[in-house]
Amino acid sequence: MKTTSFLVLALSALTISSCKKDKPALNEFKLSKISKYTHSNPPYRSYNEIYEFNYDGLNRVTEITYSEEDSINQQWITQNSGIQKFFYNGAAQQPYKSTYERKNSNSRETYYFYDNSNRLIADSTYSSNNYSLRKYNWVDDKLLTYGGPANKLTDSCILLNNNISMQFYHDYLLGHVQISFWYDAYINPLYTLNIRSAMPISVLEGFLSPGYSKNNVIGASYTNTIDNSSASKFEINITNIYQYNSVGLPVECQTGSGNNYALIKYYYTN
Repeated sequence: MKTTSFLVLALSALTISSCKKDKPALNEFKLSKISKYTHSNPPYRSYNEIYEFNYDGLNRVTEITYSEEDSINQQWITQNSGIQKFFYNGAAQQPYKSTYERKNSNSRETYYFYDNSNRLIADSTYSSNNYSLRKYNWVDDKLLTYGGPANKLTDSCILLNNNISMQFYHDYLLGHVQISFWYDAYINPLYTLNIRSAMPISVLEGFLSPGYSKNNVIGASYTNTIDNSSASKFEINITNIYQYNSVGLPVECQTGSGNNYALIKYYYTN
């Protein structure tokens, strides 16, 4: 009886141990693909976008391939394609350079510079004989940037709980722009990638949250005012609705409403 009891207990312990091992951890999930379906009413078109991620042996993103499909005669036909590549020095996790090429678009090359805390402090981009330099200044709970895209003068962000809570910038066309963000309590897929350090305030194609933000944007309010005139004030609110997997990573998100919306799906390997 003692032997039998011991055997039962051992088998029970083994079963429990096996169950624990079978439950995956967050860091075991690797983003492999994003699909985005954008639906619009005529005369605007509906289309699919596919982003696929390639990694090296150090789990660093090396390539993101892109394809765009239009529905023609009830079949999805590829109409556009592209690739973004990331380059590294030795075993560094932060990319020092990326290149971007897409059919029917200008190619670009970007270099990244970091401080001793691996925070981005500058990036320089060459595209179609144009050059832009953007500098980043990390000050307490703020991130200030200068330069960058030709239509922006400055850009400042309020940082709260490892997320960008507000963003302000002046645009030559839009005037003064203010964006407020609201987040869920789950992990932003871009935050799990090593390349997030190269895009703290940028939203990589296929994602809805910037690289600095740990969580997923579930709502945003955009307000822009031209020449400080209330008559020229424009406001729009965006809502994102997510579904998650067993470890809290998004597997699906719908953004927009009515007949104009986008459905984004995230795929992982583990």
